[in-house]
Amino acid sequence: MTKTSQNSRLSSGIVGLDAVLGGGLPPRQTYLVRGGPGCGKTTLGWHFLTNEIEDGDPRLFITLGESLAQLKRNGAASGFPVQEVHVLDLSIDADFFVQNQGYDIFSAAQVEQAPLSALIVEQVKALKPKRVFIDSMTQLRYTTTDAFQFRQQVVGFLRFLVHEGATVLFTSEGSQEDPDEDLQFISDGITALP
Repeated sequence: MTKTSQNSRLSSGIVGLDAVLGGGLPPRQTYLVRGGPGCGKTTLGWHFLTNEIEDGDPRLFITLGESLAQLKRNGAASGFPVQEVHVLDLSIDADFFVQNQGYDIFSAAQVEQAPLSALIVEQVKALKPKRVFIDSMTQLRYTTTDAFQFRQQVVGFLRFLVHEGATVLFTSEGSQEDPDEDLQFISDGITALP
């Protein structure tokens, strides 16, 4: 299914999901894709990002978990044109462990938050993506000191992306031990995968 001016919706890249959604996703909104490991969240993200890729609109994949090499390898193996999507890799690499880049005086939340925000803002301002996929928002929880700060950070982040013209899908691995109700209330729509 493609986007149409008639209903001004963006295709998710999955025909059956678009049918359930009445033709796709209303643009310039935020959508939570939640589910456990291996249920297809990242695959749904690749469908969303690479659908209608021929229109030339920039697309941005922000990864906070899987490495760039791993994402591109898995995406290409599934047949997605991964070279057409810009990837901002904010995942931890092997050097973090090898060079003992842990934090002895300050917590990760005190050190990581500002650099992550600056990298994201810089990339979004330069690229001006129309579609953004964030995998996973759960990782940002660990860069904040408490639930209130996390909520403020996520709300600001998502509003910034929408203000810049993006339609946003973001993932969460909510569980009983680590619930994601806060993300559910923040988003404009939710897709729960089994």
